[in-house]
Parts: sequence; structure tokens; C-alpha cells
Amino acid sequence: MDKRSWLGFCLKGFLKDRHKYSLQSRFQIERGCNRMFQRLSLNNQCSSSKSRLSVILSVIVFLLVAANFRVYAVYSNWVVLNSIQDLTDNVTLQANQPLTAGHGYNVTVTVDVPFTQTQSEFQVALNPSMSQQSTQYWYLLSNYAGYNGSKFTAGLPSISFDQVQGQVMLSVLFSVPQGFTTTQAGNLNLHFLKDNVNVVTIAVTGGAMVGNLQRQFSDEAIQRYLTAYSQKSTLIPQLKIDSTYTGLVNGILDQARAVYQLGLPDNALTILDIINPTSFPPPPDNMLNMVLIVLVVAMVVGATLVAVMYMRANSKLGVMSNTVADVQRDLAALEVSAGQFDRKLADKVKALKERLGESI
Repeated sequence: MDKRSWLGFCLKGFLKDRHKYSLQSRFQIERGCNRMFQRLSLNNQCSSSKSRLSVILSVIVFLLVAANFRVYAVYSNWVVLNSIQDLTDNVTLQANQPLTAGHGYNVTVTVDVPFTQTQSEFQVALNPSMSQQSTQYWYLLSNYAGYNGSKFTAGLPSISFDQVQGQVMLSVLFSVPQGFTTTQAGNLNLHFLKDNVNVVTIAVTGGAMVGNLQRQFSDEAIQRYLTAYSQKSTLIPQLKIDSTYTGLVNGILDQARAVYQLGLPDNALTILDIINPTSFPPPPDNMLNMVLIVLVVAMVVGATLVAVMYMRANSKLGVMSNTVADVQRDLAALEVSAGQFDRKLADKVKALKERLGESI
């Protein structure tokens, strides 16, 4: 293989994917090719080692520059988000709000195609896990030279276009499956947030991805817990609970968060319900009474956490029922002890005992 063929072989891998690059990148790469070939022609007329070394170094520099253009192309994004409309709650989502499992959505995006590429298409696709909300998924909201109506199928979650420089605005209607954020573990449904999920993706001919829209996904159980946690954590700063209880309240918050991270937001919410201004009266003069009340509430939280964790590890209903019954008996004893110092606190323990029984 002569030097000219060798250089052409090195550059072939970069030039065959030139449709992935911006117009400016393509122009600079092609101009670099011409310069390399000119240099190689001159080099054929020179026999000195210095000239040959110069050509080799030039090729290396060029390949490094082309590699940088490739990285730029991979990380470019043709998708611009216009809006996300929650069709279930009839609200427009803000930038930091997640999509909710079980809700319907209308997502509007603008696809910004930076250059024309003959005999190339791009496909805009919805996440295949999403469900159909109406008679079709995609709706064309603007004129676009690359649109070919004969290629459009209403029931498909993707839509294709010829690659023509310009912008096209699209809307996609879909619903998020009810169980999108849940995982089955025995008889338990565990709930977890899903981060950085591709809602919409764009790929060009050859499969290279040139754009995507990512979003976080949640569900109503998770949102109930997160809302309650946010509210409960501000009760002491807002002076609705005396600061004497700071350590206790923070401990309950930590316990609730630990249960939530196991995938059990409803059980975590039950623990958060303990944090209520009516359950935390002004500190009594008798410090012994105060210590006993703190111990009672701490034991309630600890018993609930142990029960929840045990239920998660043992999915058989019979074992779970026996465990809950044991914990309820302990809570009944704590209820009697709490009643000696604070009736409202005792009522709270009783309610927690009953809700724990209902959880299975």
C-alpha cells in the first residue's frame, strides 16, 4: 500500500459518518483532507526524513481534530422542549417536575435539524414503554420540507422525516403506565423514582442518536410522601413544634426516609404522621415525664421500622400477619404507657397500631 492509499484508509472511517457532524465540522474535515493530500503529493517529491516526519505528524494532528469533531457531534441535541401538559391534572409541568405514572401527557418539542443530508432520514421516537393516549401518537404542528405524508402511520410511536435543514414542531400524546415506577417483590409493590429516562429520542440513518428528551418519573404514592416530608421538616423552623423536640423530630424524619428508600412510601408516610403539632405539647416541667414521652415515641418508630423491614424480607402473608400482630401487641402496651403522660400521644400510637394492621 502506497502512502496515499494508506492516508485514504485512515480518513475513510471519519468521512463515511460525516452526516453526524455539523456543517462547519464537515467543511473543516473535508478541507483538512485536501490539505493532507496536497502535502502528500509534495512529499513524494522530497526524500528527506524531515519531510516524511512532517507529513506523519500532520496526519496525527488531523485525526485528533477529527476525533474532537466526532465528540461534538455525538453530544449535540436536536431536541428543544416547548412544553409538557399533564392531561390528567390539566396543568403544565415546570422544568423540575417529574412525569407521574398513570397520567396522560401532551409533550411538544421542536426538532432543529442543522444541515441537509441527501438520502438520509431521521426518526423521532417515543419511549416504547409509554401507552397510547388517543387515536395517534404524533401530530405535526408546523410545515417542514422533509415531511412525507406517505411515510406516516398514526398508530406507530415513531415518525420519520427526510433530513432537510430547518425546524419542525411536533406534539406527542401518550400515557405513562400505572406500574412504570413499581417493582414486584413477593406480595409487595416497591416504588422508586426513575431518573433520566428518555421520553423522546432522535436517530439518523445508520442509527446514530442526535437528540433526546429526558425526564424523571414518579407516582402518586411517592409524591404524597415527598410532599408530607417537605411539610413535616419545616414544622420546627416555623415554630409549630417546640425546638426542644428537634432531636426527636429529626430522628423520626430519618426513620421515615429510610423506609421510603426501601421502596415503601406509604409506610414511610405512616411514620411521618407521628410528626404533628398536636402530638408534641409544650415541654412538661417534670423532665422525667419528658424523657418517657420521647422514649415512647422513639419505640413506636423503631417498632414500625422493624415491622416494615421484616415484611419486605418475608413476602408470605402468614408470616407477615404474625409479625404485625406481635408489633401491634407491643404498640398496645406503649399506648397504655403514653396515656399516663399525654392522651393525644396515646391516641396517635393507637392510630398507628391500627394503620399498621391495615397495611397487609
